[in-house]
Amino acid sequence: MARKTRYPLRVSHRTYIASLNTPQHHEVWKQFSENFWQNTAAIPPEQMEFLFLRGFLRDKWILYRLQHEDCELYLSDVQAALLRHANDIYAPVIEDRMLMLHALSSYFKVPRIHALRGWNAHEIGLSAEWQAHADAHPAAPPLEALIQPLRAGAPGRSARVSLRDGQFSGFGMQGSLAQLSDIVRDWSEASGQSYLFSETLPQDAALGPLFPRGRSHLSILLTRDLKDWAPRIVAACAVIDSTRAAAADSLRLSDGALSAPVSLSHGVLGPALGLADGQMVAHRKHPDTGARIDGLRLPGWTAIRETLERMMDECSYLRLAFLNLSIQPDGTLALLGPADPDLSLLQVHRPLLGDPVLAETLRKTAL
Repeated sequence: MARKTRYPLRVSHRTYIASLNTPQHHEVWKQFSENFWQNTAAIPPEQMEFLFLRGFLRDKWILYRLQHEDCELYLSDVQAALLRHANDIYAPVIEDRMLMLHALSSYFKVPRIHALRGWNAHEIGLSAEWQAHADAHPAAPPLEALIQPLRAGAPGRSARVSLRDGQFSGFGMQGSLAQLSDIVRDWSEASGQSYLFSETLPQDAALGPLFPRGRSHLSILLTRDLKDWAPRIVAACAVIDSTRAAAADSLRLSDGALSAPVSLSHGVLGPALGLADGQMVAHRKHPDTGARIDGLRLPGWTAIRETLERMMDECSYLRLAFLNLSIQPDGTLALLGPADPDLSLLQVHRPLLGDPVLAETLRKTAL
């Protein structure tokens, strides 16, 4: 007797991929195909065919242990790229960094926006501190800034820079602020994206001691039950920096970052998962610093959970949100911005399509 599939779309990933037929689907498949073949990781041909025909990038074979698990319960990379459609006409609120920081500033502390460079347009200064450096004012206070595409998940570079005396230093370069503007202009033209310059907030106060001077934070996926419109936290994890991830200037698992699941009831971390020698390895302690990860309790978790649920409840136009958050030294919860759709940070702990509320929401709104 054949095993009954548990996949919410009631078809296999392979059948689903073959059925994509809208312009939005075609654009997502085109981007996925380019990313798949640009990756030169050597895997056996049969594994490569298995992943490609089901919409998974090559690294997911190891990250999700697909040779052992039921792949139909994992959101594929193609499906992850389609999640934006869950919010329909309100998708920009959860994708546009500038719009999102404005819309959700009453729920979280948000980084200050210093400047915006429109695609193929001039840079617009939006803060007095930034303008002081642009004018090379000798009394301009030192400034740390984060440069990233305006739209979450968009192609393009991201970088952190330090400004002092009208000069910048970062990503292996230094020069005047005018030179930085020209560099970002080139990034913008190459990627076809607008760029945002924003404040860099302190590292998460609870996760910071695990890897000092890193960029550890929380990633949280929220949805709502379409039957009663009740908000729901689907999953949360602590994304933890490491020596290898810092060298790659990346917080992706494939670049050395660690992901520890967060208990939704108590805010306690479980063992972190990370790639080591081509295999997923569990770490009860940080591999670089020896700091304890497993069992670490996030302070104020009940209040954090209530804030998240209130935000989703009051922002009734949102059906799905994937956020990067940071607990600040004063205990406030800061919104780092919309998270790039790297659901592997959550799915290494459990497949997301196994959550019936999320699966039903996605089936009706995005997939």
